[in-house]
Amino acid sequence: MMNGIKEDIKTLLTLELGSPLFHEVVVNLSVRLKALQVQSLWYPINALVVFICQLFIACETFLLQNIH
Repeated sequence: MMNGIKEDIKTLLTLELGSPLFHEVVVNLSVRLKALQVQSLWYPINALVVFICQLFIACETFLLQNIH
């Protein structure tokens, strides 16, 4: 899962903001992060991972609502 997240982030850095492919990668990354967030809830030591996932999901929601 972590490799997929890493690859999605690397891909986002190369795409044009607001392009259809950018949108698709953001959605895919969001799905992966939400899955990681749920998985991390079982392990208290991963509180930082949960926080980072929540932060990214908030940013992703903002991007998807404000990019046309």
